[in-house]
Amino acid sequence: LEGASYLPFDGSLGDHRPVVADFTQRSVLGKNLPRVVPVKARRLNSKVQRIRDSYITSLEEAFKKGDILSRLKRIEKDATFPASAEVTTALERIDNEMEVMMLK
Repeated sequence: LEGASYLPFDGSLGDHRPVVADFTQRSVLGKNLPRVVPVKARRLNSKVQRIRDSYITSLEEAFKKGDILSRLKRIEKDATFPASAEVTTALERIDNEMEVMMLK
């Protein structure tokens, strides 16, 4: 415990003054914390027109090859709210395919 104090009285919190306690991360979580490894992400360099145009063109071609738009339209035609398990599965499958296309 690093410190503690009382907060001012607030009627919406009840008829008592709330207490604030300040704990160290080590005292709460322990000494050997797991190392957080940042995920490597490839970013689209949108500042270079040639690279941006090439990426968009290749992505559009991949979407056409994978028939993404017509598949989404077929799902939309049969979809209800809330989405059924079948619709959710189909949308997840398409989303995963699109993610792979975007990361190529």
